[in-house]
Amino acid sequence: MSLKRIRIELISSMLVWFGSVLPTVAVPAFLYADEPGSQINIRSAPTTRSSAPRYGIPGDKVEKLREVKGKDGYTWYYVRLISHVLKVGFAVILFVLHLTLHQIKNLHDLLMGLTMKDLPINI
Repeated sequence: MSLKRIRIELISSMLVWFGSVLPTVAVPAFLYADEPGSQINIRSAPTTRSSAPRYGIPGDKVEKLREVKGKDGYTWYYVRLISHVLKVGFAVILFVLHLTLHQIKNLHDLLMGLTMKDLPINI
């Protein structure tokens, strides 16, 4: 699967999800990595030295609950995986993607300019 197709699928999923679920306290976001199928560690504390009893994969929906500056120098988000309410932990900022309303509008405009051959669907 090409990187362009993965990005289009991710953008499409985000637009559908943002249109149907907007938590009032938590910020909706997605796990992100350049390699599809990568395991993104969800750690027990905001440091690379902490255990990682959970993981997510690129495209997993999460709720960003808070932001913490770790002792290791990284910024971490305390996240909850949407697919598993009990799965919470820390993910380094590099692997969490969230969008502002302005960015959502830009993505919508981008998607409106795509042709059917650009969309990740099999007909």
